[in-house]
Amino acid sequence: MVTDALSHSSWFLLTAFFFGLFSLFRFSLNVGFLERPLLVGLAWAGITGDARTAMGVALFFELLWIDLFPAGTFVPPHLVAATCAGLGLTAAFGLTAPQDVLLCLLLATPLGPVGAKLEEALRTWQNRHYNSLVRLARQPGASFAPERLVVRSLVETALCSLAVFALALAALYAVLPRALPLWHELLPPARIGWVHIWLAATLGGVMAIRWKRAYGLLAAAAALLAMSGAFGSGAF
Repeated sequence: MVTDALSHSSWFLLTAFFFGLFSLFRFSLNVGFLERPLLVGLAWAGITGDARTAMGVALFFELLWIDLFPAGTFVPPHLVAATCAGLGLTAAFGLTAPQDVLLCLLLATPLGPVGAKLEEALRTWQNRHYNSLVRLARQPGASFAPERLVVRSLVETALCSLAVFALALAALYAVLPRALPLWHELLPPARIGWVHIWLAATLGGVMAIRWKRAYGLLAAAAALLAMSGAFGSGAF
C-alpha cells in the first residue's frame, strides 16, 4: 500500500495537491458534484488503498453539512478543505481505528466554516475587478481584455486558499501528536464504530428538517445504537 511508503511531508504535499485540485471545482469549474466529499474520498481511496478509512471520513463530512448548499449570497462550508484535512491527518499518522479518526474529524471540521469565511472575504476583496471592468468597458481599446480579470481572480483565489490551507494543515500536524494521548485518556478504547460517527454527523441535517417525527426516529436510532454498543455489537 502507498500508505506505508509515504512520510509526513509526502502526505502533506499529497493532501495539498488534493485540496488544490478539488477546490478548482468549487470556484472555477462548477459542474455540480466534483467537489463533494464522497468523490474526494473515492479518489483518495484509489491512491492510498485504504477505502474503509477514506470513505468513512468522506461520508462523515458528506452528512455533516448535507443541508447547506450555495443559494443566493450564502457561501456553504468548504467541504474540500475539511475532507482533505481529515484524510491527510488519518493517513499521515496511520490512524484507522474509528475512535482515533474521530479526533482527526473534530480537528478538521473547523476548516469548513473557516474556508467559507475566507472565500467570502476574497469575493468581497475581488469586487475591485468589477470596477476595473466597468472602467475599461467605457473606454474600449487595445488593452481591453476582460478574460485577464477572470484569470487573475481565479489565480488569486487558488493561491490564497492553498496558502491558508497549508498553514492550517501544518498547525493540525503539530497539534495532533500532542492531542492524541490526551484523547486516549479522555476517551479510552471503547466500542465506537463508524455507524456512531455517521449518526452524529446526521444531527445537523435531521434538525434542519424541523419535523417532529424525524426527531423521534433519530432518538430511536440513537437508543438502538447505544444498546448495540452495550451488548458489544458496534464493531463497524
